[in-house]
Amino acid sequence: MRYALPLLASILFATPALADPVEAEVDLLELHVGDGDEHFTFDSALSVGSDSDRFEVRASGGSDVGPLIDNVQLEALYVRNVSDKLTLLAGIRQDVRGGEDLTHGSFAFVVTPVDWLEIEHFFYMSERGDLIGSGQLNFTLPLSATLTAEPRLNVNWAAQDIEQESSGHGVTDIQVALRVRKTLTPLLEVYGGAIHERLVGRTLDMARAEGSRGRVTRGIVGMALRF
Repeated sequence: MRYALPLLASILFATPALADPVEAEVDLLELHVGDGDEHFTFDSALSVGSDSDRFEVRASGGSDVGPLIDNVQLEALYVRNVSDKLTLLAGIRQDVRGGEDLTHGSFAFVVTPVDWLEIEHFFYMSERGDLIGSGQLNFTLPLSATLTAEPRLNVNWAAQDIEQESSGHGVTDIQVALRVRKTLTPLLEVYGGAIHERLVGRTLDMARAEGSRGRVTRGIVGMALRF
């Protein structure tokens, strides 16, 4: 499985779909400040294909502020738009980090019941056989022609205790964020907001045993790029 992501990436760039439009975005490029160590995070994607079928390569990650990003998630995904309300995704995720890297198979669905709400859920099966998941509610609420409020709720879970990841079974952590985006040009946005992150359940117990509070609230300053 360790070589599956480079293989999928090579298929992506060799596919005839390159005749279709290529789109790229950096949706999140931001600094979290105010409570504890400052934190940098990013979320980006490159897609090739049609409205109904496409391939995507995604990269996300972050670190405490410093010269090195200490964890990156790379994903190669086949994306199928079943309808204007439902999208299915499947592929491979590679976690690149200090110590041991980790490979997952991934499957996801995205539901858009109304224009201002997107519901997303990813399921991941690791090479160790551990099942984890991540669900997100993403609201897009226009405030004016150039201002948009974007509340997000993210819930992560694990089907079993994963001692190597300091993760307990059940819901592991919850993240609530609000970003207010200002569109400067069709290709550039800037935004600010706040984020609250909290460990829960068995994962919180593990963190407290290691001396962590298990929660943090910070301000957000960031930008987004569309290509």
